[in-house]
Amino acid sequence: MSEATKNLQTGVCPYCGQVNTVSILGDDPELLNEAAGEVCTCPDAQAAKRKKEREKKVREFLAAYFDHEEDEQFVREAIDIVEQWDGGINAVTVEMEDGWRHRIGLKDLDLVITSRQTIKKDFRP
Repeated sequence: MSEATKNLQTGVCPYCGQVNTVSILGDDPELLNEAAGEVCTCPDAQAAKRKKEREKKVREFLAAYFDHEEDEQFVREAIDIVEQWDGGINAVTVEMEDGWRHRIGLKDLDLVITSRQTIKKDFRP
C-alpha cells in the first residue's frame, strides 16, 4: 500500500455536508472537515475558496506596496467596498501621495489589483 493511500480519510464539507475523501496527516475532525470543504465543488465551498485566495492576494499586495498601517487600513476598506457592492461598484481607484495609483476591482468574481506609478514631468521651457 502506498504512503498516499494510507493517509486517505473522509471529512464532511462544512458548507453542504457532502462527504469527501482527503489526504491529510493526523485525524483531527476539524482539519478533516476543513480539507473536505477545500476540495468540495458546492457553491458555498467555492465561494469560501475564492475568499481565501482573495485574502492571500490582498496580504501580498499590502506587503509589497505599503509601509504604514493607516494606508493598509484605507486600502482594505476600499477592497471591502468593492467586494460588498459587487455589481454596483466595479472598481475603486486609490491615488497615493507618492505617485502610485492602485485600481481595485472585481472581474469574473476575482479580485483584480493593478498598480502603477505616475511620474510627473515638468515640460516648461
